[in-house]
Amino acid sequence: MSVDAMLIILQLCFIIAGITFVFLITRSVSMGRKFVDRAYKSRAFWFAGLMIVVLLWMLFTGLFASSVKNVEGISIELLFAAILVAFVYADKTIHVTLEMDFFHRNTLHWRQVRKLAYVVLFAGLIFLIVQIPLTAPPPCSGCTAPLNPGLPSWVSLILNPTTELIVVIEFLVAFVATFGYSSAAIIIGARRTSNLTMKIHLKWFGLGLLSFVVAVLGGLLLSSPLIASFGVLALAYTFYRALMSLTSLGRVNRAEKEIKG
Repeated sequence: MSVDAMLIILQLCFIIAGITFVFLITRSVSMGRKFVDRAYKSRAFWFAGLMIVVLLWMLFTGLFASSVKNVEGISIELLFAAILVAFVYADKTIHVTLEMDFFHRNTLHWRQVRKLAYVVLFAGLIFLIVQIPLTAPPPCSGCTAPLNPGLPSWVSLILNPTTELIVVIEFLVAFVATFGYSSAAIIIGARRTSNLTMKIHLKWFGLGLLSFVVAVLGGLLLSSPLIASFGVLALAYTFYRALMSLTSLGRVNRAEKEIKG
């Protein structure tokens, strides 16, 4: 398959997923306004926020894939933002599963593991967020001056190629490990709740996190448009199923609100 054909497939997948995410954003905001329970209302709005960041990341990634200049840095920074929001939301979701478990079991020792996960994941994120602008190439081919000519020598010593490689590997390993572990915790926690609606929602959300990992690794690590396309479509589908599984819950909350009114 030619490079142009793969690029077209990637762009079509991004367009389909983008339309789906726009729908999910509007739907989750609408559901959040109708929910009576504060916990469910917060989850709906968090879901909308996550979809907004993912949508922006996909938009600028698609522009970069289409050879639009000066958007690669924005795409990468938005990816980091999406990872940050997704993991925080996953952490909050796991806490919901722990509270809904009748025995309040500490699924996969999450209360202890989450602390280490935050450290190893965000340490790499913060370093990369700071490192990328400082070591970026000149903004144009005719520019000869470095981006940061006044960079202190001790910073240049820290930001050497060996250090960068170690941090990138650490971040990728931490990304796969933390998201894989949190997905497993969500899916196992879903099995331990008696609420059928939340059980279905949590399972699809856990699968959505795994799809997010596939999409990121396919595009960022493997540079494979086909894998990235599959991951993006799977992400859109699983998140669609996760949100729509709460529709019946939204109807119950709306009925309760009307009764109280």
